[in-house]
Amino acid sequence: MSGSKLKNYFSEIITGGDIFLHAAEEVLELKKTKYQELALIQSPTFGKTLLLDNICQISEVDEFIYHELLVHTPCIFHSNPKNVLILGGGDGCALREALRWKSVENVTLVDIDEEVVNYSKTWLTDLNQNSLNHPKARIIIEDAFNFIKNSDLKWDIIICDLSDPIENSPALALFTKEFFESLTQISHPQTIISVQSGPAAPPDHFCFTRVANTLKRVFPYFKACLCFCQAYITPLAFSIVSSQPFKKLNAGEVENIIQNNLEGDLKYLDGETFLASQNLPKFLKQALEKEQVVYTLDNLPQWFNSDLNKNV
Repeated sequence: MSGSKLKNYFSEIITGGDIFLHAAEEVLELKKTKYQELALIQSPTFGKTLLLDNICQISEVDEFIYHELLVHTPCIFHSNPKNVLILGGGDGCALREALRWKSVENVTLVDIDEEVVNYSKTWLTDLNQNSLNHPKARIIIEDAFNFIKNSDLKWDIIICDLSDPIENSPALALFTKEFFESLTQISHPQTIISVQSGPAAPPDHFCFTRVANTLKRVFPYFKACLCFCQAYITPLAFSIVSSQPFKKLNAGEVENIIQNNLEGDLKYLDGETFLASQNLPKFLKQALEKEQVVYTLDNLPQWFNSDLNKNV
C-alpha cells in the first residue's frame, strides 16, 4: 500500500473507552514490523504522522514541542552534556535535538525496532534532519534492557523516548522499577534522566503519577514538566530525575544557556517556557503526593485497563 492514495482512518484508543480517528489523505507506509504495526500517513491536520500500534508517535506540525521539552529540559539543567543516550526515539527527532548542543561529542540511540529506524531514514528526513546518519550518532538495534546490562559506559544525559506501555508493547518493561534501577548502572552522579511519562490530564493522569512514583523509588531528586501537542489529544508529562539536586535557574539564566550552547533557534522552549512547564496544576501535585503504585516486572503497567482508576 506504499504511496497509495485513499481515504482512510486510523483509530487510536485515548482512554479506556474513547477513540480518536486519525484521517489519512495518503498512506505512505503500512506494515507489520517484528514488534508492532507501523503506519506512516499524511494527515490533513497534522501533516506527516507516524503511528505505532495505531498510537500517534510524532506529527509534523507539533513534534517540536514534545522533543524540545523532552531533550532540552535535562540538558539545560546539566548545561554541558557531552555523551547522550536515547532509548527509543527511532524516528530520529529526539536525536536531532540532542545534536543541537555544541558540547555534545556523541549520541547513542538504542531502539528495538530496526524497521522503524529504517523507515525514518527514508520518510522522515525532513523532520529528523537526517540525524540518524549524523557522524556523531551511533544507532544500535537492541532491546534497551539488554543494552544497559552489557554496557560499561556512562552518560551525562539519558533520554527515554519510549512509546506508551500498552499491552504487548515492546516498551512495557521499560517503565518498571527494575529498568529504572538499571539506569543507575550507566549513570554518574551528574547524570540527568528524562522519561516520557504519558498522559497527565484527568482521568488518565495516573499514567504519569505511577511512572513518577516508580522513578522516585530509585532516584532521590525528581522534577516534572508538561506540554500539550494537539496530535496527542492530551497533555503529556515528562519526568526528570537525578542523583543530585537540580540547579536553581531563573529565566534569564536559562535563556543564556540556550543562546550560548545550542545551534539554531528553538521553536518552543525559552527561559520563561522552561520554568512555566514545571509548574504543575494542583490536582497533579496532590495526585503525586498520594500515589502508591510502583510498576515492577511482576506488576506491569496496565495503560488502558478497564479498571483504570483502581490500583494495579
